[in-house]
Amino acid sequence: MGAGSFIRTHDGDRRLTTYEVQVLLASRGRPTEDEFVVAGATPEDLDASLVAALIDRLRRTRGPAFVDRTDTQILRMVGVLGSGGTTDQQRPCPTVAGLLALGRYPGPPQSRLWGSVSWADAGRLAFRQQGW
Repeated sequence: MGAGSFIRTHDGDRRLTTYEVQVLLASRGRPTEDEFVVAGATPEDLDASLVAALIDRLRRTRGPAFVDRTDTQILRMVGVLGSGGTTDQQRPCPTVAGLLALGRYPGPPQSRLWGSVSWADAGRLAFRQQGW
């Protein structure tokens, strides 16, 4: 792919750089890095009021799938918690997505996490980067 990948620019074609080829390959599927469990994080690192609001909204708006489940089961279903840890693979641990969306600030496990978001709106491309 690297030897024959080009991009059309202005009045000709330009060979893609190695980095551009890697980005192209990486964007083939849905990113899953946010599903990784954060080492050293515990459910106590999540903001209790945000967790309660999410669970309440899911129970009210998403039907029977969430009504009869425990809070931990719901948080696992939506990807806030995963299983992991060095000693107990069944222990619920926050995922990267869970800490970014519902984590308390500041906190040791998430203190070096960064998030980048880009979206297109009315022909404009916006980009925002946030550190926690």
